[in-house]
Amino acid sequence: MTTIDTKRLRELAEAATSGPWHHHRIPNDDQIHDIRGPINDLHNVVIYAECEPEDARYIAAIDPPTLIALLDELEKYRSWADRILGNPPDLNEQHERLKAQIAATGVLEQRVIQPGEARSL
Repeated sequence: MTTIDTKRLRELAEAATSGPWHHHRIPNDDQIHDIRGPINDLHNVVIYAECEPEDARYIAAIDPPTLIALLDELEKYRSWADRILGNPPDLNEQHERLKAQIAATGVLEQRVIQPGEARSL
């Protein structure tokens, strides 16, 4: 799986002109598209792109607030997964530690339980 630099994406989105962004088709030209950010006293962003209509709509749809919202969701789900799954333990390390404890204390008995044999806790 590819590692996504979410910190860098967030920095770029926070530094960019806020949205919403919109896609406009240039009349009489199917290849030139007008992608606009907010137009007000502080910002006037217009990007002219020679591309397919689907590409222009995609670029306009992934405006900074949308990307930040997606990154927030990703962070929430990663946090949730860490709480639920935790960091999986190193089972080999645990196994070796338990073997050493058994050998040193004799407290635990190590044996193989056969199929159909009842186990008690």
